[in-house]
Amino acid sequence: MEIIKEPYSETPTNISEKDAHIRYLLLKEENEEYLEAAKKQDLEKVLDAITDILYVVHGTILKHGLQDYIDDAFIEVHKSNMSKKDPNGNEIKNPDTGKVTKGTHYIPPDLKKVLNKNKINN
Repeated sequence: MEIIKEPYSETPTNISEKDAHIRYLLLKEENEEYLEAAKKQDLEKVLDAITDILYVVHGTILKHGLQDYIDDAFIEVHKSNMSKKDPNGNEIKNPDTGKVTKGTHYIPPDLKKVLNKNKINN
């Protein structure tokens, strides 16, 4: 596979505000392309936009040097998201947005634990 030689970090790091803003703008652009494709019910363009979003996200992970942490972070966030339930084990959804919300059993993700796994502090 051919690659573009974009600088990245091999260890966890913060990036400059300028670089963070560029990453933000790239994601914003791809999200807007997704929304347009979804509105038009154009599945090919939806797939293209989602793939581009993943591409930018993966690049952002590399810029921050978090490639060795992202799988564990995803698992941790997933476990946390699955704790968004009421006492009966049912999802709690915002009736206006349909978004699952935090209930009394919510457990926030412990991402410090993920970073500290290899003695990295933020």
